[in-house]
Amino acid sequence: MDAAEQQTPLRYRVQFTASQEFVDLLEEASRLIGHETPRATLPELQVRALRALVQELRTRKRAATKTNPPPVPAPASAPAPERALNVEEAPAPELKDPRI
Repeated sequence: MDAAEQQTPLRYRVQFTASQEFVDLLEEASRLIGHETPRATLPELQVRALRALVQELRTRKRAATKTNPPPVPAPASAPAPERALNVEEAPAPELKDPRI
């Protein structure tokens, strides 16, 4: 592995079927962000939205931990629970805005 390969960030292909609400919110976000980032891509919009959500949840969690005692940690020998995503396969409709 050469230096260029080591510096390239990992990329993942993600495929899912979106609801009409998701598409509507995505198109609105694309229009609203147009003045800052005229050619915002779907991954850029999603990362920005996830960053905002994670920040909001961290803030809430910090507020909750200030008023509630911390939970008792699990023993170190306990295996971490497995997580599975239920993703239903279905053809996705075309988006109205070709930039997205």
